[in-house]
Amino acid sequence: MSASPLIQLRDLRKSFPSNGKEQEVLRGVTLDVARGETLVIIGASGGGKSVILKHCIGLLKPDAGEVRVEGKVISSPDGVDAQTIRRRMGMLFQGSALFDSMNAGENIKFAVREHRPELSEAQLDALMREKLQLVHLSPDMSSKLPNELSGGMKKRLALARALALEPEILLYDEPTTGLDPVTAGVIDDLVLDMQRQLGVTSLVVTHDMPSAHKIADRIAMLHEGKIIFIGTPEALRASDLPPVRAFVRV
Repeated sequence: MSASPLIQLRDLRKSFPSNGKEQEVLRGVTLDVARGETLVIIGASGGGKSVILKHCIGLLKPDAGEVRVEGKVISSPDGVDAQTIRRRMGMLFQGSALFDSMNAGENIKFAVREHRPELSEAQLDALMREKLQLVHLSPDMSSKLPNELSGGMKKRLALARALALEPEILLYDEPTTGLDPVTAGVIDDLVLDMQRQLGVTSLVVTHDMPSAHKIADRIAMLHEGKIIFIGTPEALRASDLPPVRAFVRV
């Protein structure tokens, strides 16, 4: 794994209106994600973990600070470098965010049609089947609508869609939420598979500690809008910081 950071968050700050006042959710988040690693962000619900991912993918603009990829600023208060984001990043949303009116195959092909118009329908079909197989779904599933799939299958389909443009960075927002332990373990294994097979860099938000310990190269803890800890799962278990100990129940 290269020590050179692929993703850099620098003094990221974001506030939202709350009861007539501005509530600062991110209070200067600085974080490096190395190329090829899986970095997991933990922290209390509503504490801003997903807000970090939304800044990385360009759904939110920072009030101050920067998101950089390979040293290039891709977000600023003035705008977002959407071309870099779309070419290099894929995201698995917490609720999967599948298009209910499209079958599984069309969900995967949707973004590819827009960004790779040179591909024929046969090439799109081949790509779709390849991505389904990558997440251990049968190509026969391509004709099914999202509401015909189980929660775990929806997560896998959403991951296949995130992989459709062959990103080098994957962002996961609570990938195991709402899943039983066995199915959650399947999703964890897929996160690891994507790193091993494709060499992707992954940034994962979760409050599922067994999942975090299983998939993470490093874990960062967000507390009161700042990163207060970053290290290996073993270092997290050994931490004496009271907020860390309370969260992981050491």
